[in-house]
Amino acid sequence: MASGLSGAVSWMFYYLALNGGAVGTVQAVAKLGFLVTLFFSRVVYKEKIGKRILIGYAVIIIGVLILLF
Repeated sequence: MASGLSGAVSWMFYYLALNGGAVGTVQAVAKLGFLVTLFFSRVVYKEKIGKRILIGYAVIIIGVLILLF
C-alpha cells in the first residue's frame, strides 16, 4: 500500500512540475531518479554494480547535463 501511495504522490508532483516549469528541466531531473535507485541498491542492499551499468549511468548523467545546459 505504501508503495502505491508513494508512486501516486510522485506522479502528482511530476505533473505539477510539468505544468509549472520547463519540460526539458523537469525531464532531466526526473531521469536522475535512476541514480537514487542505483545509490540505494548499492548502499542498502550491497549489490555489485558492473562496468556496463556504470557506463550506462554515466551516459544518462551526460545526457541530463546536456539537457540542463
